[in-house]
Amino acid sequence: MTAHWDQNDARDALQKHLGSVVASLPSDGIGTVGVIDETSCRKWGDHTPGVQRQYLGCVGKVDNGIVTVHIGVTKGTFQALLDADLFLPKAWSDDRLRCRAPGIPDAVRHRTKWRLAMGQLIRLSANGVRFDWLTFDEGYGGGGPVPEVPEPGGPTVRGRSAGELPRAGQGRREDSARGRAVACGRRPGWDATPDRAPDGAGLVLARGDRGRVGG
Repeated sequence: MTAHWDQNDARDALQKHLGSVVASLPSDGIGTVGVIDETSCRKWGDHTPGVQRQYLGCVGKVDNGIVTVHIGVTKGTFQALLDADLFLPKAWSDDRLRCRAPGIPDAVRHRTKWRLAMGQLIRLSANGVRFDWLTFDEGYGGGGPVPEVPEPGGPTVRGRSAGELPRAGQGRREDSARGRAVACGRRPGWDATPDRAPDGAGLVLARGDRGRVGG
């Protein structure tokens, strides 16, 4: 008998399991932090899905390779990867014959990296994963609206440069005139200004009352 592997079912089961594991962990004063980031891998040739000359963080320059977008979670010393998507460049998306050769479904089209991340956030919310903080690279805040997860009643969420926020152990401070909100998604009922930024965060989304983004 050959087992049937369903990638979506496996991903959903993993996310639900990790959501319950993270929720059961003791709080460390910072809470549950979601991390949006991308990774890359150098590849040679032109047959690997998504491969082309593009910026690769793994080598710090434009080179031939693939890029994937991820969301991870950390709470205290616990860390786990929650989701991942291949970034399909527009040149690939526009060439459906090339896509079909390695088995890329016709429904899979080019999406910007921040849209891939938003889709992941929506899946995670549906599977019960909640964050107190959501951190991401400035490119995800500057390329379009801050990723928003649908929620009845709706909160206000604001993406801010980490330079605008005091670090752990510092008092609250007013926004610097040099600082800037890189992106903003507005929904009623939330004060979205966080009290402080987790160390190392590039941009931060948070509820002002330390509630849960997307939940």
